[in-house]
Amino acid sequence: MAFDADVVPVLKESYGEKEVHSNLFKGSPTLAFIEKKRQGGKYYVVPMMHSRGGSVIGNYSLVAALAASRAKNSAFQVPYGNSFSWFNISSKEWNASDMDAGAFIQVAKEMFFAAGEILRQTNGAAVFGSGLGDVAIVESVDGASQLYIIVKQWGAMALDVDSRVVFATGPYATGALRSASAVQVSTVTPEDSSLGTVRITFSSAFAATVAAGDWVLLYGFGSTTAPLNYFGFRSWLPTVGDRTGATWTAYIATAFCGVDRSVYPTRLAGEFVLRDNAGAEKYSDAILRGVRAVRRNGGKPDMIVLNDFDFAVIISEIEAYKQFFQKINGPDMGGKVELTHGLSAMAFAMSTTWISYVVDDAYCPQGLAYILEKETWGMAMLSSPVPISENLPATNEAGAPAIASAGSPPGTYAFNFNDYVTAQPADTADGPGLRVTLACHPAMFCRQPSHNCVVKLDVTMP
Repeated sequence: MAFDADVVPVLKESYGEKEVHSNLFKGSPTLAFIEKKRQGGKYYVVPMMHSRGGSVIGNYSLVAALAASRAKNSAFQVPYGNSFSWFNISSKEWNASDMDAGAFIQVAKEMFFAAGEILRQTNGAAVFGSGLGDVAIVESVDGASQLYIIVKQWGAMALDVDSRVVFATGPYATGALRSASAVQVSTVTPEDSSLGTVRITFSSAFAATVAAGDWVLLYGFGSTTAPLNYFGFRSWLPTVGDRTGATWTAYIATAFCGVDRSVYPTRLAGEFVLRDNAGAEKYSDAILRGVRAVRRNGGKPDMIVLNDFDFAVIISEIEAYKQFFQKINGPDMGGKVELTHGLSAMAFAMSTTWISYVVDDAYCPQGLAYILEKETWGMAMLSSPVPISENLPATNEAGAPAIASAGSPPGTYAFNFNDYVTAQPADTADGPGLRVTLACHPAMFCRQPSHNCVVKLDVTMP
């Protein structure tokens, strides 16, 4: 209830909170585990042997008549991607918040924190993408006014209010753009919690007809044939066409980072397991098949990544076979009876391989699981690895970083400050100001694709 108008001028504003609280998503634990290093050059080269050749025979007298077949090697030339975030700040805003009495936090520091979070969350989604800024599959669409779409929660992780997106025709993110004109996100709201869907509403209608099955792409990450961000799991461990048929044949025969992977797809594009949906195969059983495939190829899998919804499905499968443990009253119970329900962790075992690090990553597409050998993955960067590696949940712990943990951007013109920040003059409505830009140029690569596997749990996924 409002105060009387005569009283309001006498009352002060009272603040009990000491800082601005963050309501942003947590970072990707998968992005956290990937080894990062600063590198130079026009691209990052990953050499690997993909065949031992076929020179073996039982009758040595025939050797002279046969051509020798030696070991065969390939070298992936992995390009560096781009992602930029930026903000403008005026001298008025800088000065008004440059003292404790003027603001909860210096405006420049909060803006700097937000710009870093954009990079971390965009690159967290890019780990699972194909370099096009592909972040979501359209589940359904507003066919009447063309103002909103429905996506799964994993697809909304890289989207926020004011995000600008375009749409590519499905079933793959490399489809033709519906329109080159971007639309701007105005609201992000829950749609159906049981299905894990989110409604993305735009400030204006789509420039072209959008359909269920289309891909949502962040605007400005290149064309569908020339990606500007780095290649993620969707490129290194593809699932196109369930790896069969004409579409798959054409896709895998197209050079990837200079390599024709069709000569031996499981060695150059990783292993692939399609869950036997018709046979009602459990998610956990399909993942074990993937572990077996990686071991057969000489891999030592030590990490499994899947969406938190799929994680819950597997937990339910395990709980169906486990027994509850009830601790009966005893001298240490203090008269209480305790019943423990639920699992805090799970592991997969196959012969001598024990995978205890199973990560639920909200950025991972629902319906896919990745069985990984961590040491085979890396990220070379032309820029400093700091902006996308700090404040990430390295052990998949819960929570998001505090805004107060952010540093301050440079207050004067500076190029490549700390290897990733540039501050340049900018005109604002309140006079001269600064445009602060954060730059990230990573190249994600896999040293041994055959030591990794993608498991398609949801057979309807493209």
